[in-house]
Amino acid sequence: MAVYLRLFPKPYVHTPKGEADYAAFYVDPARSFEDVKEQIESAGPDDEIVLKVALRDLAFPVPFGFRKSDWSAWMVHPLPEDEAGSG
Repeated sequence: MAVYLRLFPKPYVHTPKGEADYAAFYVDPARSFEDVKEQIESAGPDDEIVLKVALRDLAFPVPFGFRKSDWSAWMVHPLPEDEAGSG
């Protein structure tokens, strides 16, 4: 199952209805949805959260660090591999 992280910019950007402005990351496939969600939820607003993310131009996941206080919102969600597509 693929796990995606979405980070919404701060300050919040108003967009037309049905659209959203965010940065999306495909989390290391070795991590489960529950594990990633727990790591982010348990971190404080100014704690650095480091996740390995897959980038399109690299064959291996690389560390990506962020703080919840630097973003207006975050969301992590699973997506079954058969629905992930080639994206």
